Amino acid sequence: MSAEESNTDSDNSNDEVSSEEDVADDKQRKPSQKKKIFVRPPSWRSDKYNNILHKLDRKSRRRASPTSKAMERHRFEGPVITCEPPECAFNWMVKEHN
Repeated sequence: MSAEESNTDSDNSNDEVSSEEDVADDKQRKPSQKKKIFVRPPSWRSDKYNNILHKLDRKSRRRASPTSKAMERHRFEGPVITCEPPECAFNWMVKEHN
């Protein structure tokens, strides 16, 4: 093995060590503050449909693993968005207009 080849090998080993140090630094950093999601419910949803969606969300949160819960983003409910219901929505999902 020539001197150049041995220097190249030692340079590569230093690169690997620095990469491992970078990973260790990432683990020591404090997790950033949870991101927020702003949810705007559509105006066309019926109360029955909204109730079902809320029950499904609660059930999903109860059954989530601790890791999943740690990655969950906090939702903030914003103002209702006015839009037309999708064509595939069933009648019971759509709010009746009085």
